[in-house]
Amino acid sequence: MRSIQAKAYSQYLISLCGFILILLSSTKWAPVTKLNPIIWLVSGILIIVPFYKNKFDLQNSLQQKSLVKSSWLLGLFLLVISGFIIFKEMVWVFEQFADKADGSDVIPSLEAYVQRFLNGDPVYVEIPFENYSVQPTYFPAMWMPYIIPEVLGFDYRFMAIGSFFLVYCFGSLYYLFKYPSLIHAIVIAILPVLFVKWYVHYDVSVFVFGTELMPLSFYVLFLLGLTQKKWWIIGLSIGLCTMSRYSYTLYVIPFIFVIWKECGFKNIFKIGVYGISVILILYVLPFLIKDPSIFTNGLEYYSRTATDQWKTQFWQSPGSIPYHLDNGLSFSYYFYTFLGGNEEEKLNVAKLFNLIFCLSTAIAISYFWFKNKVKMEWNIYLALSLLLYLVIFYSFLYVPFSYLFMLPVGFAMTIFAFYGSRILKYKH
Repeated sequence: MRSIQAKAYSQYLISLCGFILILLSSTKWAPVTKLNPIIWLVSGILIIVPFYKNKFDLQNSLQQKSLVKSSWLLGLFLLVISGFIIFKEMVWVFEQFADKADGSDVIPSLEAYVQRFLNGDPVYVEIPFENYSVQPTYFPAMWMPYIIPEVLGFDYRFMAIGSFFLVYCFGSLYYLFKYPSLIHAIVIAILPVLFVKWYVHYDVSVFVFGTELMPLSFYVLFLLGLTQKKWWIIGLSIGLCTMSRYSYTLYVIPFIFVIWKECGFKNIFKIGVYGISVILILYVLPFLIKDPSIFTNGLEYYSRTATDQWKTQFWQSPGSIPYHLDNGLSFSYYFYTFLGGNEEEKLNVAKLFNLIFCLSTAIAISYFWFKNKVKMEWNIYLALSLLLYLVIFYSFLYVPFSYLFMLPVGFAMTIFAFYGSRILKYKH
């Protein structure tokens, strides 16, 4: 019995260490920065492996009802404290860097979207700044949530942070009730504080200039719907993910395959109706149908941005590796450094590798389920597989802006927070 328990805790620690490593490798944190893509890839796999290698002992979980109340109350108490710590930290950051808040066009652009919408003005027209203009490319779920802080008069960034923390807390407490563990109750409260403190120390710009935790909230909502098998939540969250950060695109292949195989076409259809309805209501009917060019203009703008980021920036020394590539957050650094040819040719290779590896991952996820290689619930398999897919996608991200990595890092943290205590209750 002790050896089984020891193995459970060792695998719990392996998964936890995987998250810590993936957090470390998402920032420019040490002399080994250029190894970050490799550390990132390995650590993403470390998070997932303990879940795949074991079978959950439901009977054992049900026998520990005495733990439920104490674990849940401890988790709730500590999460309230975590929320207070995070709030205080963000207040300090926003005050400390208030004079630098305009150093990026992200927040001012969001304000322009929202104010235009509220005033009844065209939303998707160029946004002028002092020395340049920005093509509006954000889908509605990236800016519509900020109608709330605009109307109520508080900082947009608190909306993003608060939305994520609320869905994180809800899901963590829900699963802590199902799979009680005093140790895990402590861990789920520590993780978001560690997440925030790390970024504040090593890359505070992601909080000063960005709101990436909002699209992460939609991915966590998808996770909640998936693990509870609520088709309407799954469908709505897919629509919101599509209308924000659509990194998951090729993941749709195994997602459809597994649910169709396990739950039938009827439920795939339900999900599709909800998801498409969100896209129609938020984007197609109010905006796209009036001006179809806003979609193609957005794609062209993204393409130009990618090309520009593969060139040495005007403020860098001539011949320097482009700034965002030199941060070493994806394999794009290696493509730029070691491949021959000009910047455009190297960028095309990076795009090709991103497509090949993401498509291969999607096919592999489908294959392993079809061949019954994994013994676990289909919805948990899909949740863990999405994390694997995101790890691969961002490993080969060819425009590796640092703030973008908050989404997969936050998703990895949420996966462990939701399911980590299951590892402690596996049959080995």
